[in-house]
Amino acid sequence: MDAGKKINKKLPSLLEKLTILDNPQVSYLILLFCASFCKIVWYIRTVPSTFITDTCQKFDDLVLKTFEGIIACGLSSQSIKQIQLSTKFGGAGLRSSKDHAPAAYISSFFSSKTLAQSFLRSPIINPHLDSCSASLNSKMLVEDFTEPSSEVSQQKDLSHKIDKSNSFQLSSECNVMDKARILCCSAPHASAWIRALPTSSNKFSNLEWVLAMKRWLGIPIYNKEHMCAACHKQIMDIYGHHAAVCPVSGDRIKRHNALRDCFYDFCTNAAWAPVKEKPFLMPFSSERPADIFIPNFTAGKGLVVDFACTCPIQQKYVRSSSQTLTFACNKYAQEVKYDCFQSRIISEGHLYLPIVFESFGGISGDAFDFIKKLFQSISMRLSEPKSIVAKSFYENISCILMRSLARSMISRFPEFSFV
Repeated sequence: MDAGKKINKKLPSLLEKLTILDNPQVSYLILLFCASFCKIVWYIRTVPSTFITDTCQKFDDLVLKTFEGIIACGLSSQSIKQIQLSTKFGGAGLRSSKDHAPAAYISSFFSSKTLAQSFLRSPIINPHLDSCSASLNSKMLVEDFTEPSSEVSQQKDLSHKIDKSNSFQLSSECNVMDKARILCCSAPHASAWIRALPTSSNKFSNLEWVLAMKRWLGIPIYNKEHMCAACHKQIMDIYGHHAAVCPVSGDRIKRHNALRDCFYDFCTNAAWAPVKEKPFLMPFSSERPADIFIPNFTAGKGLVVDFACTCPIQQKYVRSSSQTLTFACNKYAQEVKYDCFQSRIISEGHLYLPIVFESFGGISGDAFDFIKKLFQSISMRLSEPKSIVAKSFYENISCILMRSLARSMISRFPEFSFV
C-alpha cells in the first residue's frame, strides 16, 4: 500500500538518528512521544487492520530495533512483550501498532458513523467490520469480547483491554520472579520515571538510565553471577536485585535520605514546618523514627513520618509479590514499622505513618491519604493545579529511586575499575 511505503520509507532515517544521539533518556522520550505509536495512529484509524498487517509489523520491528539501539543490547521475546505494554501494566509504553490496529479502526468507525450518516442521509454498511472485530476479539480476554453490530468504547478503552490480555498472557509465561517484577512495575506511579523529562532532579546519566531500564525489563545487567564487589558475602545475581538490599557502602542510607529529602522539600512547599530526624520523641530511647516530623498535622497532633525501602524480589516476599500488588511494601510497613513503633509513638501523643517503597517504585497504601493532603496544601499555597503538583512529585520520587538503584548496581560491577 502507498501508506505502508510512506511510513516505512521515511521513518528509518529518523529512528537511526535516535540511536546515535548521545543521551538514551532523551532518545527514548523522543521515540515514545514523537516517533513510535503516534506516527501510525492516523493510518490504523482510517485503514482496516486486515489491510495493513504487514505494514504494522514492519513499523513495530523498526521501533523495537531502535529501542535495542538506545539501550545497546538485544531483547528477548519476553522483554519485547513487556516493552509493548502500557506503563500502567508495567511496560515501557511502546505499544504494538499491529496489536492495537483493530481497536483503532473500529473505535474510529463508530465515533464517526453518526456524523457520516447525517451527511450521506443513508445507513453505512462497513464490509470490513466483521473481520476487524474478529481480529480485535482474538487479542482480548473472553470477558471483554465485543460484538461487530454493537457500538464500542473509545480506542483508549479497547487498547486497555488489549494490554490487559497481553499482560495476562505474559504473566502466564513467566517464572515467579518475573511475575513479581512485572506486577511490581505496574504499581500506581511506579513508572513515573519512564516519562519524566530529563530536567534538574529527574536527569539520569547515560549508564544510570540504561541500567534502570534493563532492570525494569528483566534484562541481565552482569555477564554472570559473582561475589558482590561491595559486601564480598552475597552472590550478585545477573539482574542486579542484590544491589537493592546490600547493606554495604551506604547505598541504602543514601537512597533512604534522598527519598526523605524529596518529601521534606514538598512538605516545606506546603508550609508544614517539617523537621528532619527530630530527636527525643520517645523517652529513654535513642531511636529516631521521625525521618520527618510535622507538628500540628491534624487535631493538634504531630505526625511522625518514617521512610523505608524494600525489595519485593527477596525470597521471603517474591511469591506473594507475584500475586498481590504492593505486597512487599505493605507487609514491611506492618511488620517492621507499625508493630515496632506505632503504639509507643501514639502513647506520646503523636500520629505515626510509615511510608515504604518497593525497589520498583510501589508505595505502601497508607501513604496516599497523606500524599493527597500534601498535594492539596501545595496547590492552594502556590496556586498550582493539583495534577501538576502530583506529576512533579511522583516523577521526582520515581527518578530518585531508580537512579539510586542504578548507582548501586554500577558500584558493584566486578570490572568497576574501568567502567
